Amino acid sequence: CSSYSQKYIIVCIRTITRKVEFLG
Repeated sequence: CSSYSQKYIIVCIRTITRKVEFLG
């Protein structure tokens, strides 16, 4: 995530959020 551009960082955060919601 840290090596990606700002646009991809947003996508990465959304993906992590979805994973957390899925696990939760």
